[in-house]
Amino acid sequence: TFILLIIVLFSGATVNPIRKGVGEVYDSELINRIQEISQNDNRLWIVEGNGLPYNNIPIMAGAKTINSTNVYPILDRWKIFDKNGENEKIYNRYAHITINLTNENKIEFKLTSPDAFTVNLNIDELSKLDVKYILALRDLSGYSNDKKDLKKIYEYNNYEIYEIKEK
Repeated sequence: TFILLIIVLFSGATVNPIRKGVGEVYDSELINRIQEISQNDNRLWIVEGNGLPYNNIPIMAGAKTINSTNVYPILDRWKIFDKNGENEKIYNRYAHITINLTNENKIEFKLTSPDAFTVNLNIDELSKLDVKYILALRDLSGYSNDKKDLKKIYEYNNYEIYEIKEK
């Protein structure tokens, strides 16, 4: 039993979270940049095209993020696009939310698993949600239009931060 106790203590002490803590997260250049932006401008963020765990990156940095994991559904937010409540069974849940930008004028809700759904929106619809910043793992410059411009304000590894500007 003594040898077993030594093995358990040694293996538990060498697990990364115990040894490293959350310093790896808060020392990240990306997290620091999101913190800096959100401290100067408290407007809303989305993470485009990526679900869990990517959609929780801005909220870890303290930025208000629409499509972070929602423990409670914010029904008023989604009813902006679903006035008759046709999709309420999709968004009325604890959920990991993915938002995809599209060039289509059609808003679409899709249930992707019991605790996840996807919303397809165009850039004009984001202003109805008061979104100003987007974190993405792809180039979004093609989604600018005659009313709104997506300006890339930061790039780190494969991550890009965009600011939505009125034209």
